[in-house]
Amino acid sequence: MEVNCDAHSAVAPRLAESAHRPLPHNEDLGRILTLCEKRTLSKNLTLSYNNVIYQIKTKRSAYTMRKAQVEVRENQRGEITIEYKQRPLEYTIYSEQEQQQGKVIEAKLLQPAAARAAARPKQKRGPVPLSHPWRFFDFSENSMLAKERRGELCILRK
Repeated sequence: MEVNCDAHSAVAPRLAESAHRPLPHNEDLGRILTLCEKRTLSKNLTLSYNNVIYQIKTKRSAYTMRKAQVEVRENQRGEITIEYKQRPLEYTIYSEQEQQQGKVIEAKLLQPAAARAAARPKQKRGPVPLSHPWRFFDFSENSMLAKERRGELCILRK
């Protein structure tokens, strides 16, 4: 007995008309299908996204935009737009961070790195010699040692 899988799994729709709703003309599909992250502007109107610092350019006073919540949107091509209250803002790239952030390392790779760091000996410093110039520095003019060195005071020592 041969069974046709297509005939058993297919279910006819109740209504023949399409249930898809048309996209309203005020909705932008390009804006909807982007990665969106919220950021807070600093007092000099900068924000960080993907290790890049962006600075907002505005004609208004800078204090009005401080601590404002903005949306950083990235499309499929990697283009960035920054929006405040659904309006795009002009920006410049302030600086790209050159430091790499801490990364998770496997235990196998961690052991050789720790061994290299431990192999370097620490420099040990001995005591400062008695003839070193800072030993003769006078911290106050009225100290007993200073008066003795100037000859104003004579102390008999054993």
